[in-house]
Amino acid sequence: MTWDSYGRSGGRRRGVVLVGALAIGLAAGAVLERIAAPPARNPTPASAPATTTGVLGAGPTRVVDGVPVGYAHTAQGAAQAAGNYLAVLGGPLALNPSRLQAALDQVADPATRAKLDASTRSSLRAEDSLWGVQSAAEQGRHVLLTQTPIAYRVAAYTTAEASVSVWLVTTVGVENRQRLVAFFGIGTATLAWLDGDWRLRAVDAGSQAGDVVPAAMQTPTPTGGVPAKLDGFVPYGG
Repeated sequence: MTWDSYGRSGGRRRGVVLVGALAIGLAAGAVLERIAAPPARNPTPASAPATTTGVLGAGPTRVVDGVPVGYAHTAQGAAQAAGNYLAVLGGPLALNPSRLQAALDQVADPATRAKLDASTRSSLRAEDSLWGVQSAAEQGRHVLLTQTPIAYRVAAYTTAEASVSVWLVTTVGVENRQRLVAFFGIGTATLAWLDGDWRLRAVDAGSQAGDVVPAAMQTPTPTGGVPAKLDGFVPYGG
């Protein structure tokens, strides 16, 4: 996720959050132990999903084109889908155009897929201008691009649609260009229940002032270090 107050100049942040394969437990300042190049595409559905966030009993039930899918028709299922979708769309998979398109086919509400695709492409161009992630991947250099959902809050829920705010940490590292850095932020995913699963309808990356949590050089809060913006968030895996 590109957060302007951490080095991107001006304006509202992008509409689709795009950085990161999920790595639970990753935090700001983490040491780069291993830098992973974008993996080769494997379009074959996996029989045993690798659950990337931890809302117990809520899914996913399988992995298709690198995306965990098959969630419970509940608020908790929507929360897990939101975390996993935001993670998958922003990791190494996002640097492979064909894999990204296949993932969007699995994730997006068909009615908004074109808009999500356009936002995704715009985001990748912005990230390449900042850190050279796309160029480095195309040149065969090692790139680390991760987005880790930490906690969630279900802002609204009906059986047809859900709105889930997700607190995430993003890390970026590029061989011979960008040392590993980490950013926090809150994004809100709107999901629709379609054809037996949750589909991503829209992502609001929030405002620069209000949703970069914690903000750069933030003064310690009176709540023991937990920003009030995170009140009501439930940890993934908790």
